[in-house]
Amino acid sequence: SKTIQQLIDEKNTNPLRNISEDLYPNIHPDDDMKRILQKSSYTLESIPKQGTKVVLREISNVIAGGDAYDVTDEIHPTVAEIAVKAIQAIPGMSLVGLDFMTTDITKDQSTQLHAIIEVNFAPQFDMHDIPMHGKKRNVAKAILLLMFPELVE
Repeated sequence: SKTIQQLIDEKNTNPLRNISEDLYPNIHPDDDMKRILQKSSYTLESIPKQGTKVVLREISNVIAGGDAYDVTDEIHPTVAEIAVKAIQAIPGMSLVGLDFMTTDITKDQSTQLHAIIEVNFAPQFDMHDIPMHGKKRNVAKAILLLMFPELVE
């Protein structure tokens, strides 16, 4: 049995943590985290039951201490269709990062709650090149090959 603080400290020992300021920074408890914990009647010294989900942040991304999971090979084709339509709806976009939230990315999205939560004109690739879980993708190389097909030998 470990306290929430001990679990955070343990997570911060992952060698991928803190490899850059923008990718998997260590999780640092602050007043906002303590407020969120308090909403669930927890403190940093609380010992949650095994398997209990404890929310530390109201946002979910790698900068806030989240992990990147590559699930590219598992997405349902409707996810890609929705993404392409969203990108085509904004004139002049050629390269974007699209954040897609869904209840189940493996299923037809017509049966799932889903939303596009961000279209980023300056996407970062590092979480795809170095995911904490799943297959590594060389996104920069793929983009260069799309832009300059003559680079293929």
